[in-house]
Amino acid sequence: MPSDPVSVFETNINNLLALFLGKGTSILLGPERSASEPVTIINKLSGKALEVMNSSSDPGACIQQATRNGEPNQRWFIKRTKFSKHMAIPAVIFREAHRYWPTFLRFPKVAYSVIAGHSGLCLDIVNGSTDNGVAVQQPAENGRKSYLWAFLPDDEGFNFIVNLHSGQVLGVADSSLKNYATVQQYPLNGGDSQRWQLFSYS
Repeated sequence: MPSDPVSVFETNINNLLALFLGKGTSILLGPERSASEPVTIINKLSGKALEVMNSSSDPGACIQQATRNGEPNQRWFIKRTKFSKHMAIPAVIFREAHRYWPTFLRFPKVAYSVIAGHSGLCLDIVNGSTDNGVAVQQPAENGRKSYLWAFLPDDEGFNFIVNLHSGQVLGVADSSLKNYATVQQYPLNGGDSQRWQLFSYS
């Protein structure tokens, strides 16, 4: 049984997710998960995968959704980046997390970087903005905190992916079901276009 706060935090998330995830689904968080194992990230509403536009390796390339195809630009590596007792998450995020998992507030916050497998660049917010509706991109490393993310589980096996700089979550623009719709950051509203599921890249 893990004893350090990060491992306890992640083990409890895994236990919660295990109640809802079926076979073939990878549980993202936990000390047993290797950062070298890629995942695909699937939107609940559209069923489409998070990807880098045109398989670009250029800094600043946009992030969008498209039909899952197994290509490298839909492969993501989730790396635990930072542990901080003082990491700020806005109150609305705490309230939403507390609805689904009351013990969340007892544990420290854990941050992750989300790295595009084909380019090695991190998921980030354009210009580190905290504004509503700003697009997500893969920039070159810039030292900003906007590349740090938290994964907050709901009660159905999906995650809200929260930017720890802005306090906003990943969502598909206009709740679109179409290929190549832009992925942006929005205030948390609990909608299905803001919920994502993580699968083993296989």
